[in-house]
Amino acid sequence: MTSYMMYAAHRRGTMEKRWNALLVSPHSGTLALGEAGVYHARLLLGSRPKPCTQFPMIQGMAELQTALTELSRIFQAFLDGRGTRPYADELPGETVYVEHLLKLPNAQGLYTINSQPPVNGVPSSHRVVE
Repeated sequence: MTSYMMYAAHRRGTMEKRWNALLVSPHSGTLALGEAGVYHARLLLGSRPKPCTQFPMIQGMAELQTALTELSRIFQAFLDGRGTRPYADELPGETVYVEHLLKLPNAQGLYTINSQPPVNGVPSSHRVVE
């Protein structure tokens, strides 16, 4: 029994170290697994066809889903260049190169507006992009 307890304690410590390594982002500007909270996990897991039983349902989930669907519609219209823009700024020039890749994630609730990195490291102000 003692050897099993020692094994379990060692294994638990090893697993915690592995998970902690995954939860800490090596890049301060990126969203790491540990930085995405339960709220974000609920949104991602809630969008799957199969219901998630690990998280208790929150009150107002139907209203939240309606709001997220509407937000997706607004972002899709923004990417398509029609409808109301959610921001006063136009799409950055380099977004044209990746716009076709952004439409599906935004439609599915993974919002990328205002988070596009420069394409090939070239900022919007670069004369080639403008």
